[in-house]
Amino acid sequence: MRALLEGEAAYYCALRASDAQLAALATEYQAMQRRNQGKSTLHKAKEDLTFHMMIAESSHHLLVVSFSQLFYARYFNAIHQHYRPR
Repeated sequence: MRALLEGEAAYYCALRASDAQLAALATEYQAMQRRNQGKSTLHKAKEDLTFHMMIAESSHHLLVVSFSQLFYARYFNAIHQHYRPR
């Protein structure tokens, strides 16, 4: 499901994103790569889902954005339950 949703988000993002959104995505991707070193799995997951939500929002596709919000919230909650500090 995630691959299908992210594929659609990327497709519509490529078609519809503004230049400012594309620049923000490029900046976030580079920053995410630098920040990942030495971070916890939970922290990396949060950054990854934030990045993918930026792509979904840049798609300007109501269903992609809506399903992404629902899916990523549930996905992150599942990861958080597994990796949360005990």
